[in-house]
Amino acid sequence: MKYAIETFKLRKIYRNGVEALKGVTFKVKMNEIIDYIGPNGAGKTTTINILATIIKPTSGNAYVLGFDVVKEADEIRSRIGLLAQETILDYFLTVYENLYVYAWLQGIEKSERIKRIKELLKDFDLYDKRNRRWNTLSTGEARRAALARALIHEPEILFIDEPTLGLDPYGKSITWNYLKELRKKGVTIFLASNQMEEIQALCDRVIFIHKGEILEVGHPEEIIKKYAPHTIVEINLSDIKPYLVEIISKKISSHEGIERVEFKSPEKLEIHFNENILDVSEVLDIISKLNMKIKSSRIRYATLNDAFIEIVKRSKNYE
Repeated sequence: MKYAIETFKLRKIYRNGVEALKGVTFKVKMNEIIDYIGPNGAGKTTTINILATIIKPTSGNAYVLGFDVVKEADEIRSRIGLLAQETILDYFLTVYENLYVYAWLQGIEKSERIKRIKELLKDFDLYDKRNRRWNTLSTGEARRAALARALIHEPEILFIDEPTLGLDPYGKSITWNYLKELRKKGVTIFLASNQMEEIQALCDRVIFIHKGEILEVGHPEEIIKKYAPHTIVEINLSDIKPYLVEIISKKISSHEGIERVEFKSPEKLEIHFNENILDVSEVLDIISKLNMKIKSSRIRYATLNDAFIEIVKRSKNYE
């Protein structure tokens, strides 16, 4: 099988001694949408920069579309699109001019260049803003325009570091819908995003990284089932006395079917029920008998975010 991306024991140590990657190994199939999840400083951007041939690894190997990221960087650059966290474009050119210059640098023939620019500007709802200078765009508009630029040469793989950074709900909707269409066209998409709810529905697999090490790889639903097979009851309390926190936790934890009890804040309580066993009335009764006032409560199912927190807690690097 030909993989879109392969890494083998990839390490990166910066000059200041920081080891950003500690032997990262994973594979991405052709036409997959992958999300690379991790907290800030986990190594996500470093990995993308290596795969996009911006920086070189300290050791290990990485291949993009079968090409070595160190020895065959030029072959890779012509076949990938990259949307980095920071958009570096000419602020004094218009949106249209920025896309036109980039398309020209990619060697796209003039008539095709004009056609693609028009299509992308319409797809990202930027056509009416095509003659505005880059530095006059809102953050979200600039982000969408930068993504359009990354797609102008029709890349086989698209790398996006925080795809919805600075986008409002409308901009997010446009971006996610366009990524779904790209996938239908056979484009492999490698995201680095912590927008858990959105990627849970979009991605084929997720790769969890923490402190430079891969912790888990799998389909979002499989990972949730493995690490967070719970139904969660969220309860907002009022006027809670500090000494009651431990009492409430112990009483509720002893209840059948309870996985764990967590106070997210002095007034916000989360109760995790094992395997969707629900007997919420008894739990609420326990709280009422302690003369606690319940402002609100709701039931929700565990998400990818809950699973990620659990994975990190179980890791040897958890502090």
